[in-house]
Amino acid sequence: KDFAQADAEYTSAIRALPRGHAELHTLYSNRCAARLQLPGGGQAETALADARRCVELAPQWPKGRFREGTCLRQLDRLAEATAAFRAGRALEPENKDWDKEIDKTEQLRSTTPSVQARQLLFSMLPELLWAWARGGDAAGVLQVQANGEFKELGAAKWRLVREGK
Repeated sequence: KDFAQADAEYTSAIRALPRGHAELHTLYSNRCAARLQLPGGGQAETALADARRCVELAPQWPKGRFREGTCLRQLDRLAEATAAFRAGRALEPENKDWDKEIDKTEQLRSTTPSVQARQLLFSMLPELLWAWARGGDAAGVLQVQANGEFKELGAAKWRLVREGK
């Protein structure tokens, strides 16, 4: 598959169609898909611009939201990707593939250090507050040591239960 050629052909077709043409959104969608497949990681930023143009032209077309979510996920903008997939699911609630895309994105998001650190803090917060209150010194310092793998310490309990860990 020659994605560079496809990109060029879709670009020519987009330029050839008049503004407001009924099928313009599909050309942006297809060019977006081609750009994501280009060698060297694709052109995710320009693909995202195409996906957003597609959504702008056809806001009720779910595939535009799929393209947008896919681009955002490739750019590691995982919270935004999840939002795009949820918007697509709202347009097409009977399609179970949206739930798969949301779950895949949330799984990736849950492995990022910032999310794991936040989850670890939230899971330890009650114990930390209790230890601080027992210390009786409001101006004091509480030191904490956690032993274990960060990816498991920082994992959400519901996800560990669901995965059977």
